[in-house]
Amino acid sequence: EKEAEALAIAIISDSAHFRTGTSRTFYALCRCLDICKTSYEELLTHAFPEKSPEDKEIILNAFKTMDVKRINDVVVAFIETKKNESDVSSIVVDVADISFALKWDEENGLTRISARARQHVPIFLNKLMQTCGERTGGQGGGHTKAAGAFMRCSIEESKQIIFEELVKYLKE
Repeated sequence: EKEAEALAIAIISDSAHFRTGTSRTFYALCRCLDICKTSYEELLTHAFPEKSPEDKEIILNAFKTMDVKRINDVVVAFIETKKNESDVSSIVVDVADISFALKWDEENGLTRISARARQHVPIFLNKLMQTCGERTGGQGGGHTKAAGAFMRCSIEESKQIIFEELVKYLKE
C-alpha cells in the first residue's frame, strides 16, 4: 500500500496534474489508487503541499522581474527568483507559451534554470536546456515540456544564451 501511494504521488507530481501522460499513465495511477486506498484529493496534498507564507511571497515577488519576449507567435517569459524556480516556471506557463525561471546560486557560481512549455509549443525543452547548459560548461536535460539546466554564467548571460538558442530552435 505504501509503495502504491508513493508511486501515485510521483505520477501526479511528475505529470504536473496530467499535463503530460499517456493512457498508461492513467492506468498506472488507477491501479495505484486501487491498491493504496487513498483518495486522489489526499494524494494531491502530498504531491503539491501547501507553501509557507514566505514561499508564497517569494514566488509572487518574482513576477516583478518578469521579462516577456515574443518569437513569432510564441510568448516567452523569463523570471528571476530567489528560490522555488520550478514552482515559478510552472505557474507562469499557464499563460506564457514557454517560461524560464532563473535563480542565481552564489555558492556555486552558476544560474539554475527551470523551464516549462505548453503542450502546443513544438519544442523539446530537454534538448534546448542540454544545449544551453553545455554551452557554458554546465548541464541540462529533463522532459520535453519540463526541463532544467545549470549554466556557469550570470542570470543575464543565461537569459541571452537561452534566447539565442530558442530563436534558432524555433526557426528549425
